[in-house]
Amino acid sequence: MKSSEAKSAKRLLGSNWRRHVRRKSQKLLAAGNVGWLSSNDPAATPALLGLIQMVERKSWKSSHATAVGSHPDRLAFFQALLRPEQPMRLTLSALTLDGIPIGGSICGAYGGTSFGLVIVFDGRVEQLSPGVVLQLMMVRSAIAEGHGALNLLRGFGYYKQH
Repeated sequence: MKSSEAKSAKRLLGSNWRRHVRRKSQKLLAAGNVGWLSSNDPAATPALLGLIQMVERKSWKSSHATAVGSHPDRLAFFQALLRPEQPMRLTLSALTLDGIPIGGSICGAYGGTSFGLVIVFDGRVEQLSPGVVLQLMMVRSAIAEGHGALNLLRGFGYYKQH
């Protein structure tokens, strides 16, 4: 994270939230080699969508209608959003632990706002709080790209309150 991005994040995010994220992130970092793959390149995003779906099959979302792959129409919706001609530019990201995908996110950028569309993580590593790191990376990306807002849409109630 660049110095200017860190200053923006510190100014925007409360100290309680920063402590919470630091504590949870340290737990994940202590578990092994943590990696981050992220792209908004239409040539790379379909592969990242496949990684996100792989993680999704090991999450609580796999048995609910909220999963990207829960219905052919829902999957087709996200695949259509990946097309380069779409006005919303998607960034897909995967979080790895020791080279194995354990989490993923899909964010959209449109009109100077970043939209958190999907966060998913492998339920077997829930105690490591990968969702907190995914959330932090959404915030970081919105700041780095100069977006005026991060809209988390529905869900994320805990983070919206903090």
